[in-house]
Amino acid sequence: MNGRSRRLRLHVRWSRTLTRPCLVAMVALALLAAGCRSGSGEEGGTFVPGATSAPGDGGASGAPTTSPAPGGGKASRTDPLAERVFRVRPEPGTAAQKSAVKALQGYLDGLVTALATNDTKRSGIGDYTSMVMYADALRIVAGQVKEGYGLYGAYVITLEPKGATGNVAVVNACVNQRDTRRHDARTDAAGKANSTPYVQLDYTLNHRDVGGWVVISYQADTVDSCPG
Repeated sequence: MNGRSRRLRLHVRWSRTLTRPCLVAMVALALLAAGCRSGSGEEGGTFVPGATSAPGDGGASGAPTTSPAPGGGKASRTDPLAERVFRVRPEPGTAAQKSAVKALQGYLDGLVTALATNDTKRSGIGDYTSMVMYADALRIVAGQVKEGYGLYGAYVITLEPKGATGNVAVVNACVNQRDTRRHDARTDAAGKANSTPYVQLDYTLNHRDVGGWVVISYQADTVDSCPG
């Protein structure tokens, strides 16, 4: 990064400003355009961060850390969340914060899954996002399909609840995706490493009477590192 952080404001329709999928991977839809360049021959960064829990307010634990399933398996197209770890620091202090964090985790898991499988509809991300951002996710994945690759590997995602008042919540996320890389969509052969290893995102969520918390917008920066 040469000591500099490039700032990108990604607000709902960010994809219109990009010439190819970028940080969508975390990010996200989330997460998405830092480190991207135009042209088919250049390496593009992707952030991205299934849904592992049902949408809504119920069952949010607010646990500081969640780990991949036991067994030491590697992330793959068939098991994209095998090396995904969430860290929540500090622990949410209110029920609303806990529910918002839980929804964001579902959103990010859906994004990770969609990027690995190139199947947005079955990823679960639609349960945690607005219709417009879901449409952006579809376009991001369509770009990967066109270029013939999926993206997966190890993700360490540190979440920081910033507040939840009424129907609005803000949760920051730092995504360590340095160990993710492109894989050939047909053969699963490993390809280019992710050129945006660390991404900082600020997510805004809205609470809806039907469906609970959903991600409606975010800002994203590339950064030099994430918290250890």
